[in-house]
Amino acid sequence: MEKVMDYYSNNSDNSKMIKAALESSTYEDLMSFAQVYEYQGMALRSVLMHKNAFNPLSDSVLENVKQDFLDVLEDVFKLSLFKFIGFSGGFDDLRRFSPAQLAGVEYAFIGDALDRLYVLYVFEKITGNSLVENDGLKFEDLLARKFGHLLYDELLPQKVEIDLKSVDGVFSSLHKITPDQPELDLHKDVKELSRIDPDKKISEDNKKKIIDISNRYNLEFAAHAAYALGYTGYYSVVADISVKGKRRYVSIMCPVKGEHDGTCVAELVNDFTDHITNQFDKYLVEVLYVKIDWIPITSLVPILIVFRDDDYEAVEQFAKAREFDRCAVLLQKILMMTMRRRGGKTYHDIDDYNNYGFCVMNAGGLEKAEVVFKDCNDAHIVSKINYAYLQMCKMNYMKSKKMYKSLIKQLTPDYECRFLNLAIVHDEIESAQTVIEDVIARNVVCWNAALMSSYLQESRPLHGKSHTFTL
Repeated sequence: MEKVMDYYSNNSDNSKMIKAALESSTYEDLMSFAQVYEYQGMALRSVLMHKNAFNPLSDSVLENVKQDFLDVLEDVFKLSLFKFIGFSGGFDDLRRFSPAQLAGVEYAFIGDALDRLYVLYVFEKITGNSLVENDGLKFEDLLARKFGHLLYDELLPQKVEIDLKSVDGVFSSLHKITPDQPELDLHKDVKELSRIDPDKKISEDNKKKIIDISNRYNLEFAAHAAYALGYTGYYSVVADISVKGKRRYVSIMCPVKGEHDGTCVAELVNDFTDHITNQFDKYLVEVLYVKIDWIPITSLVPILIVFRDDDYEAVEQFAKAREFDRCAVLLQKILMMTMRRRGGKTYHDIDDYNNYGFCVMNAGGLEKAEVVFKDCNDAHIVSKINYAYLQMCKMNYMKSKKMYKSLIKQLTPDYECRFLNLAIVHDEIESAQTVIEDVIARNVVCWNAALMSSYLQESRPLHGKSHTFTL
């Protein structure tokens, strides 16, 4: 990413302007820039409505919000990184407009998709923070998403006696409800998941059901996070609302750690909106229902099983096709999903970590792979085999050969290692190719050891004949 952005920065006039503008800004200026960037592409009236929602609304309140935002907007516009769309006047004209008249005024960030990617890169490099993008969401979607924050900030503290996580750790989703799409029922669908026995082979019908439910509510990452971070489960709050006559389904899932009985089960809680309901109609929002529910981690286990199996099947296929770059990306996702934390340290499954390093190495990332194998070098003999092969790839032939000769003596006499030893040391044996392929099925890293042997056996020079073992 960094190399791509550096190349781009030397070949684009916009990039030079973006970099100079952001690097010359104070921290306060950058935070103002982030606020303006977040609302690009929206009509200014919609910006004001979204910024104030769901506070009391009146003409005087909206006028104050307008003036405050125009102050920020005018300062940021001096960087020349934004332009108005469909408006040729100046800020004095905008200040004279009523909030209603701003409905036809929009602004946008300069440049194309690559420029937008570059500004994200530069902003994060300078501040350490990510720019918020609205991903082209319409006003009604943004308002529905903000309603989700209201559920977290005001409803959950009223209803559950737990320490809520930061809102950054909450999983949220937003769905459109249209005539051709059935209404959603998270409680019912999670019940369906809980009826599937994870200890038995999952049928194809149930597998399809699990994938459909997971995709419907974006549950895959939530399930992995619960397992990796030791959550007992989630409090889920869902709301069916109408914004400007368009139905939206909003859900948030708040993680809970420790023993918890989950006493709130499928409880309708429309009453919590009573004290602010009079404001909703002014924002053209109608709350149809709100429901709170407890989702134990046990209900999400089938999701973990199905997606884990699918991911590992894809890893095996990519490795056999020697598409190591694609395999590394998928293994990186697996590592993130299966990460453990203990005593302030992060842990990964050793086989997944080795396979990730293996694929990174074969995709050309030798230095990055070396870090991986050093991390787990004392924990797994496969890591040591990898590390020895990596030294050969770096042309440290004598070091590689010395390491590998000592590893042959360390191989334990179990089934896999006996045959691995046989295939590596006696590569002229007719069945060696089959043996290597069998071992590969358990761990693709063994291909490295076999290939290395063909280079490093004492009976032939390093530049002599080598064998290619097909994955």
